[in-house]
Amino acid sequence: ERRDAEKQSLRAVFPFIASHNYKGTDCLSCHHVPDGTVNGAASIVLDLTEEFAIIDSINAWLWIGQLLLQLVLFFMIDVLIRSFTDPLKKLQHVMSAMQEDGDLSRRVDLKSRDEIGKMGDAFNALANSLQVSVEQVKKGQEQLRLAAEVFVSSAEAIVITDANNDIMQVNRAFTQITGYSAEEVIGKNPRILKSGEQGAEFYKEMWDTLLSTGAWQGEVMDRRKSGEVYPKWLSIALVKNEQGEITNYIALFTDITERRASFERIQQLAHFDALTDLPNRTLLNQHIEQSMLTAKRNRNRMALLFLDLDGFKVVNDTLGHHAGDILLREVANRLKGCIRETDMVSRMGGDEFVVVMSAIHKSEDAAQVAKKVIDSLCIPFDIEGVVVNIGTSIGISIYPDDADGSDDLKKFADAAMYEVKQAGKNHYRFHGRLF
Repeated sequence: ERRDAEKQSLRAVFPFIASHNYKGTDCLSCHHVPDGTVNGAASIVLDLTEEFAIIDSINAWLWIGQLLLQLVLFFMIDVLIRSFTDPLKKLQHVMSAMQEDGDLSRRVDLKSRDEIGKMGDAFNALANSLQVSVEQVKKGQEQLRLAAEVFVSSAEAIVITDANNDIMQVNRAFTQITGYSAEEVIGKNPRILKSGEQGAEFYKEMWDTLLSTGAWQGEVMDRRKSGEVYPKWLSIALVKNEQGEITNYIALFTDITERRASFERIQQLAHFDALTDLPNRTLLNQHIEQSMLTAKRNRNRMALLFLDLDGFKVVNDTLGHHAGDILLREVANRLKGCIRETDMVSRMGGDEFVVVMSAIHKSEDAAQVAKKVIDSLCIPFDIEGVVVNIGTSIGISIYPDDADGSDDLKKFADAAMYEVKQAGKNHYRFHGRLF
């Protein structure tokens, strides 16, 4: 059998061989032909053009199918590879961009729920945590920067100590107020600032309050490096760790020397006469009320002496107000020398004065002071080289004999004083009786 390449046909040649017939008779033996000898051949030719055309067509389609299959496989493999590489490239791109510009708000959207999608979700979660952490760190850094700025520029002195109360840090205001540099105090206990004017009991109460409540504030007398003692307003707070252990103490203080002086000046103006420095009407009323309460509690008496100078107007008119002011200051000094330490003399205004005698046992005690005042003021005054003579009229009321209220006591003493004025001056009178 063979295929004719040009004619695309199939030719078959069949040899004729001597053999037996169907009856078993050796039909060729009579012709003296040996068994198996070829006696002839038959050639058969088949035209296969159409069949081979079909085969060629099939082969062509097989090649096309194979090519298409390879293309499909290539496409599928490419898609499969891209399904892995594209998300990874996106992730790599976001990570690279995040590294370059520091923008932690970048996120990757892989739009997949497979393992790579989970990787993207994990990256986004990590980026979220990192962004929050960085923002917290930035806020913390900003707070630290502000705290450092406050620490450095604060007008209040700031002292930070450790758990043993040894100084770790001080600011510029501390140096300005105390005179000590940071190098001179770091590692030392703040007690180096103590003035010694406040005893151990004061500091014990301070520490008891600080340890029990976590904070303390109050006025403390300290000593500068120069040795000068000054008042300061001190606030202390303790710092604890998560275990509740004390790790630090933070103290803030200000020099209140000027504030205290201003307060004392205000108090002086509010309660003392500007000309004579004697207690004024406000402080007088407070002292009268307090003396009455003390007398009531101790079951004794108190006396109120109202004084009006005799002859003061003449001095004021003839020598002038300046001389009158000098005279009033001299009178105030003499009156202070006539009373006990427990008593008080006050200027009511003009040439009127009041003496409050606390804790007297009998009215004669007040009479003795009245006589002493009269005798003292009868001594001539030297006012800038001019001799001046004056006297005084005194009215006296007794608590609780004459009244049990301050208003009535003042009214009765004032009335008794005017009675003396009318009776000839330079004397004293008790309410309701004459001496």
